[in-house]
Amino acid sequence: MPVATEELKGEELEQWNACQSKVEELGFSSEEAVKFLNKAFAWQKGYWGPEKTKPEAPSTAQIDAVISYLDELGVTDKDLAGAIKQFPQLLGMKVEERMKPNITKIQNEFKIKGPAMKNVLKRKPQVLGFNWDCYGDCQGNCPRCWVHF
Repeated sequence: MPVATEELKGEELEQWNACQSKVEELGFSSEEAVKFLNKAFAWQKGYWGPEKTKPEAPSTAQIDAVISYLDELGVTDKDLAGAIKQFPQLLGMKVEERMKPNITKIQNEFKIKGPAMKNVLKRKPQVLGFNWDCYGDCQGNCPRCWVHF
């Protein structure tokens, strides 16, 4: 597993440090922030599979977009911290490409809106990253599958 702070240089390393500070401002330790950024930006591959084929330098704009969107959905700071702790990959999710379509799917297909939506995001923030549906005929992409919802 590559180590981001050893591989990133110059502006990318500055971005990493800025992102780490941003995550720490949410109430996490330095070690937790590093762990979460590693997972969110594919420095630890477990979750991403083929979607992110190589690690990315984190972006404060990306993290700000995620935090802003979750704020729009009514997620409190306390619940945001809980969601990040439970599912740090959400910091690396693209709002327009993944999160908004997933919220739309939850609202339209599962008829969950308003306060119930906030409870879903609090209880299972992984829904923001789902991009697969095996319809009960397992295809081995379980961490990203809607069947768990």
